[in-house]
Amino acid sequence: MTQLNRASKGLSFALCALAFLFFVPASFSEEMGAVKIGNREFVLPSPKGFCESSNTLWGKHYRTFLSNLGVSAGGDPEILSVFRDCESLRSDKLKRSPKLWGYLAFDRKANRVWLGQGALNRRLRKALSVKDPKNLESQLQDLTDTSLEKMKANIRIGEIKVVCKPLETERGFMTCGFTRLVTGSQYQDVYLISVVFLRNREVITLTLYRNADEPADLASLVDLGKEYLMAL
Repeated sequence: MTQLNRASKGLSFALCALAFLFFVPASFSEEMGAVKIGNREFVLPSPKGFCESSNTLWGKHYRTFLSNLGVSAGGDPEILSVFRDCESLRSDKLKRSPKLWGYLAFDRKANRVWLGQGALNRRLRKALSVKDPKNLESQLQDLTDTSLEKMKANIRIGEIKVVCKPLETERGFMTCGFTRLVTGSQYQDVYLISVVFLRNREVITLTLYRNADEPADLASLVDLGKEYLMAL
C-alpha cells in the first residue's frame, strides 16, 4: 500500500499543479540550462515545443504555486524547471494562455533511491496495476481534493482517469491521465503525462499538460513523452 500511496501522491501533485493555468500572467522565455540535483549538475532535454520559463514572471509565479502545493501535500519539492508552449509566449502582447505547460521536479523529503531504473519501473508498474482501476482513481481524487483544500483554493478536480498503458524503457517510465478542472463558471478538460526517471539517486518527474480540446491532443502529448524518454 505504501508504494501505491507514493505513486498516487505523485500523480495527485501533477493533477493539482494544472490548476495554475487559471491564475497567472504571461511573460517571455529563455532556453533551458543545466539543473542541479543534489551535489551534481545535469543537462536534461527540453520537451519539444516547450520553452523554459523559470525566470519569467509567469514562471516565478508557477514555481511558487508548485512549491506551496507540494508543501500542502506533505512534501518538500525542488522545482528544477517550468515550461510553457513557445507559441503562447510569442503571441501578441503575450496575453494568450498556454495550451501546453509543465514542470520538472523532485521531492527532497523522499528517500534517495538505491536501485536502478528497471527496479523503479517495476515498482511503479505494480502501483498502477491495481485490480480495480476505480480504486486508484478515487485515491487520486481524494488526495487532490485534500491538497487543494489545504491551499484554500476555490477550485475542484473532476473525475480522474488513468487513460493509457504505462510505457517503460531502460531510461524512464511514463503514464498519462485525464481530468476536468472547474473554478466558478470556468472549466477546462486536461490531458497530462508524467515521465519518471532517476538522476543522482533522486526520482525526477517531468509532468506536461495539454488542453483536451480534440481527441488527437492526447496522442500528440504521448508522442512528446515518448520523444523525451528517448532523449534521456
